[in-house]
Amino acid sequence: MNLGGDYMGNYLKRVFALITVLCMLYNVFALAEGTSPRLLLDLPLTSNAQLENLDISISIVYNDIYHENVLLAGEELTLELTAHNTSAELKNIQFFVGMYAPDEKVVEVALADATIAAGETEVVVISKNVPQAVNLDQAIVYVWDNLESEEPYIAFTMKPTAKDHFGNSFVNASSITDISREIVGRIDTTSDTDYIKFIAPNSGLYLFNCSSTSGVQATLFDFAQTKLAGNTAGFIANLT
Repeated sequence: MNLGGDYMGNYLKRVFALITVLCMLYNVFALAEGTSPRLLLDLPLTSNAQLENLDISISIVYNDIYHENVLLAGEELTLELTAHNTSAELKNIQFFVGMYAPDEKVVEVALADATIAAGETEVVVISKNVPQAVNLDQAIVYVWDNLESEEPYIAFTMKPTAKDHFGNSFVNASSITDISREIVGRIDTTSDTDYIKFIAPNSGLYLFNCSSTSGVQATLFDFAQTKLAGNTAGFIANLT
């Protein structure tokens, strides 16, 4: 059988990319199971990779409370990835977080994977205790969704200093999966807004409370971005 040069070239590229990723994931699994943090991992601190046919939103949770972007030493960090497959084919993804010391050595790694059917949405969750006994510099949150890419997509970086995490528009609204949880946020300026989207699990009356150290107003919109209710302290809304 005669295979053309272009075909063989593309085939070898795919094989090389797959081997590279499998080696990377093997190293991650080895570290996650207790191998020395000094193990060399092929996790980039920077990346130009982009997601293909995948819409994502990642929630940060501490103590069952949705939180802003911050590393809290000694606390259990939970990251919830909501991923929607916009393609017409099955999609395999890996979701992982790497925690780094100031010398860029990996301190902790947590990961999970999922298979998402065409047009479907899956929630993928990873949890890891943020080390307290080490000098932690940052954590990087990765999503890898492309066999042909040698680098994962970097969703965001976390630092010990808190910064805004929730989206600032309807388009960039952050998704949450459990509306019974408290949400802790920060309004950095008078013009700052945080947009959070959710799906009510059932029809009925829902109570929304908003408390802050300054004048902050909570407003509820429907899927068409029409205002339903709003108040500085709280309100009840009938969601159907």
